[in-house]
Amino acid sequence: MSATQSRYLPVGIFLATCFGVFILPFFFPPPILEGLSASNVAGFNNQVASVVTAALSVLVLVLSLRSDSFAAEPSAGDYRPLSSRFILLTTLVAVGFVACFSALIAYSQFRYTNDAYYFINQISMHADYGRVLYDQIEFPYGPLLFYSPILLRGMLSPFHVSTAGAYFTTLILVHLTGMLTVGWLLNGLPMLYRWRKLFYLLCAVHTVQPCFGLNYTYFRFITPAAFLLLASRQQRQWALAATLFIGQIICLGISPEMGFGFLVSGTAYAAWYVYTEGPSRLFAAAAPLAATPVFLLYAGGGYIRMLGLFAKGVFNFVVEPLPHILLFLYALIWLIPPILAMYFQRRRKEAPLMGALYILCLALLPVAFGRADPGHVFLNEIPLFMLSLVAICWHTPGRQTVWAVCLTLVLLWSAFINVRNFRGEFQTVIRHWLFQPNAGLLGEAAKAVLRKLSPSALVRQLRSEREFNPPLDMDALRKLVGNDPVATPTEIPLPAEDALRKAGQYVPAFYCFQVAVLDRSAELRQVQELNASRWLLIPKGSEMTMTVTPSESASALGLNIPYPEKRPPYVVGRIFDENLKANWQAYGQVGVYDVYKRR
Repeated sequence: MSATQSRYLPVGIFLATCFGVFILPFFFPPPILEGLSASNVAGFNNQVASVVTAALSVLVLVLSLRSDSFAAEPSAGDYRPLSSRFILLTTLVAVGFVACFSALIAYSQFRYTNDAYYFINQISMHADYGRVLYDQIEFPYGPLLFYSPILLRGMLSPFHVSTAGAYFTTLILVHLTGMLTVGWLLNGLPMLYRWRKLFYLLCAVHTVQPCFGLNYTYFRFITPAAFLLLASRQQRQWALAATLFIGQIICLGISPEMGFGFLVSGTAYAAWYVYTEGPSRLFAAAAPLAATPVFLLYAGGGYIRMLGLFAKGVFNFVVEPLPHILLFLYALIWLIPPILAMYFQRRRKEAPLMGALYILCLALLPVAFGRADPGHVFLNEIPLFMLSLVAICWHTPGRQTVWAVCLTLVLLWSAFINVRNFRGEFQTVIRHWLFQPNAGLLGEAAKAVLRKLSPSALVRQLRSEREFNPPLDMDALRKLVGNDPVATPTEIPLPAEDALRKAGQYVPAFYCFQVAVLDRSAELRQVQELNASRWLLIPKGSEMTMTVTPSESASALGLNIPYPEKRPPYVVGRIFDENLKANWQAYGQVGVYDVYKRR
């Protein structure tokens, strides 16, 4: 490569990145989607941005393989692993927060409207009503995340643990497993000690995930990378094949996209050894491919049908030139490929593992760029940020410091956005806990302090809590509907739902309230289910309609650019409202609830 080419090539790649990721997707708008999607409203094609990013990264890797820019080894440094004591103490502090707040949520009797009670509700449909996963229960994740709390509830049945208690216990155990796995994976990569420690602390900060869902834990996102590391430590062919086979089963059991990522990266890892050592490794290379149909036969056709939900682009955001995206692009296109090429050129023992992790990151690009918010980019691409800290070790101390500062600021900013968006949820949970009739010693002490500080404010708070969490008068309801089942198409307070369940009048549904009804097909199915009932119970003033536009993305992205709306936004809830007017009539009122009867 001539001096002129080497001088202009980086400029060309930079311009291609800016144009291909942020501008070109507008020239290839996706098909019109009848669902919530800011990208669809703006006419932005997230898949084009993913393909361009992957292509540019691979191009830089290929060009780097043709040269050897890093002739010298990195300077001597402290490459020792993280101590078990540090990992354990950090993990206990991080998981302690999860445990404390999980207990508050469970005790508060407040419907935590994010993923926590979405999971609990869907799990309850099977555990309490015997409905079939995927066929009768909407669930976009793998069966491992679904059945684990049910299994734990069965194991703890002598202690009369509720579904919510079993779920939050599972959540704590999964967070614990995930954090320990992150530490183990960091220790398995050739990284300076100070960067291992920094990244582990940043991961601990990110355990403050306000959704409190099993889907937002390191166990879900780090498992494919962990199995790749485990595979790299197997010397015998059968052990390698077994690791890849089991890893594929578990990753598919966690979620379809993790299964796909491991299928591609695990197969590529074993294929490298087929290329370098001959056909004796074909058995291992075929293991992930063989595991996939075995899992699908077990999971059933419902799991396969659910895969179609991931290709629609529901809830996509525009990939904007925001700090977390720019940092990610620099790592994937500029920082990692040259070092990865050097590892393969010099046949270093870590090269196959790093190559597999790199392929895993490319495979998960559509997932990270689908939502494109800081949380999803970080969680789906954790191996990429680890590889960036491996790559930076080959640069000067000054560049290492600059990268570490940028990484720290962006990840702390990402964690701040997560907490900021759910600050109201946190406050409501604490209020509900404090103002329960039997709040426990700590709660009673807190209320005593509040009485001394501002008794009138306490009275107003108690009144507002009763208004916010209104009870359901079952006697008045039975005078209207008798003992018939009553459907609840929208969210109602937990005490009201529990009253319906205990009375045997609760109607299970495929979707969880308004959490998962995000497109036309989901609305039509929900309406079909509702029209099979005779009675509906809806809180007065319930807001059934919702839209997502580019101008409303700032809460998820932290910042956002006001892209013009090229398409009208889809309004979820309009079909429900039309059906309510056409096929139902107001029949009576029970407190703050309206009762409807099917015409």
